Amino acid sequence: MNKLYLYLPVIICLILFFIFQSPAAAKVVVGYGCIFFLTILSVLFAVKWKIRTRWAFLIQNVVFVLSALVFFLFLGSVFWQIVFVLIFLLGLGFFLFHLFKLFNQPRVCQPDALEKMSVWQSFIIVYWALTGVGAVFGMNPLEWSFFLSLPLVFVLFYWLIYYSFFLKGGEFKLIKTDLLIISLVLVEIYLFVNFLPLGFYLNALLVSLLYTIIINLWQKIQQKKLISPIM
Repeated sequence: MNKLYLYLPVIICLILFFIFQSPAAAKVVVGYGCIFFLTILSVLFAVKWKIRTRWAFLIQNVVFVLSALVFFLFLGSVFWQIVFVLIFLLGLGFFLFHLFKLFNQPRVCQPDALEKMSVWQSFIIVYWALTGVGAVFGMNPLEWSFFLSLPLVFVLFYWLIYYSFFLKGGEFKLIKTDLLIISLVLVEIYLFVNFLPLGFYLNALLVSLLYTIIINLWQKIQQKKLISPIM
C-alpha cells in the first residue's frame, strides 16, 4: 500500500505531461479519467472503504483534483505547467499520506495534520477553481453566463467551510445557518472583485486571499465563543 502512494504521483505526472505535450479531447478525457480513478481508489484504501463515516475526505479529494485538472486546461506555458503540477502532486501526496496514517497507523500520525493542511489546501482549491470558472463562464458580472457560475461558486465556498469544521469535530450537521451566511458573503465578494479591471488569474488570487483571511477570523471568533463560557 505504501508503494502505491510512492508511485501514484509519478504515474499522474506522466499522464499530465502526456496530455500537455499534444492536447486533444480524447487524451484529456482518458487521461483525466485515469487520474480520477487512481486518486479515488487511493482515498478508499486510505479510509479502509468506510465511506459512510469518512465520506468527507473522498469529496475533498475530488474537489481538489477536479479544481486542479480544470485549472491545467488553461495553462499554456510549460514553466507554469511544471510549477503547478508539482504543487498539485505535493498537495495530493501530503493529503493521501496523512490520511493513510490517520486510519491505518494512528500511533505515528499527526492528529491535526489534515486540519492544518486544510488552510492552504482550501486556498489553492479556491484559486484553481475560480480561475477555471472565470475562464469558462467569463468575468463580466453583467452577462448571464457569469450569473450561471454563482451557484457553483457558492457550493464551492460552502463545502470548503464545511470541511474545515468537519475536521474539528469528526461529525457536523450538513446544513448550518452561519455557514450559509459566510458562503453568501464570499459570493458577494467574488461578484464585487469581478468588477475590477483584472484578469481571471488575479481575480481568483484576490478572492483566495480574502477567503483565507475571513475563514481564519471566523474560526478564531468561534474558538473564543467556546472558551468564554468556560472561563
